[in-house]
Amino acid sequence: TWASFGSTSKPVEILTGTDKKVYHFGVDATDDGLAPTGKWRTASFPLAGPGLRARVESLDTFVEQTSAAITLTVKVGTTDTLAAAPTFPAELTDTFDTSLSTLHQAKYVTDRAGTGTGTAEARFACVHHELETSVPWQWGGGVLRSASMETES
Repeated sequence: TWASFGSTSKPVEILTGTDKKVYHFGVDATDDGLAPTGKWRTASFPLAGPGLRARVESLDTFVEQTSAAITLTVKVGTTDTLAAAPTFPAELTDTFDTSLSTLHQAKYVTDRAGTGTGTAEARFACVHHELETSVPWQWGGGVLRSASMETES
């Protein structure tokens, strides 16, 4: 019910899905017995100057330590054009346990070479996060590092 979605002393995040259902996140609760899924993605952004490619080197994501184990999946999507949706290769996908007080960092420096959509070397990138949990959690941002390849695409 709406009354279970929080109060002034217990704020929650309420979202609506494309399925026209209402969901709430960040509380110690379930959605009909299932852990709600949280997903968010940045818009594609340039990694280097106009027309230049860059190589994704590493990614840090900052999630407050949780009381229970939560698997956070982080994917980097790449593309050489904004006319095409980014692809998320397995090489640029990592998982982290948010109950550990460690740096959640993915390193891609040694990943296979290649240029274009779906590789570590591209003109544009975006970052996708996903987790399923029924315990409170908080995301504090992230940092994506890249090195310019100085090559026009």
